[in-house]
This record gives sequence, structure tokens and C-alpha cells, in this order.
Amino acid sequence: MINSRQYQANISLRRSELNKLQQDLQCREILGQLKVIGKEELQHARETVTSAKAALDVAVEQFNANQAIVLDTPLDKQPTALQAYH
Repeated sequence: MINSRQYQANISLRRSELNKLQQDLQCREILGQLKVIGKEELQHARETVTSAKAALDVAVEQFNANQAIVLDTPLDKQPTALQAYH
């Protein structure tokens, strides 16, 4: 079972990817206004940001679900405790 640190690392990775893609989109928005790039390329950048946001949302939900499982599980049955015993 994946532990909380792995989920948190995935959230950080997804957040970093989203920030990079949002910055890229901002640049492409300007280029689109100047007609340096086509509408299709600009739309692709927008869709990529939307997908990255969804991936971040999934990562956060996975972390939250894991936390709920851990909170409802006795200490000796929690994933990290079980990993330590094996």
C-alpha cells in the first residue's frame, strides 16, 4: 500500500507540472493574440492545463482517501505499521 509521503510527493509533482503548463499557456495566450501561433496550438495548451488540473485533483483525492483509511484503521493495522513488520 502506498504511504502518505508517496501521495504527498505525487501531489507536489502534479502541482509543479500544472504550474509549468499554466506558465506555458500564458505565453501561448500572448502569442495567440499576436497571431504568432494557430488557434489549434492554443487550444491544445488549454486542454493540457485542464488535464493537469484533473491529475492534481485525482492526486489530492487519493491522498485524502488514504488519510481516511488510516484514520479509521487501528494503529497496528495501518499500512506503514504493517510495512515495518514485514
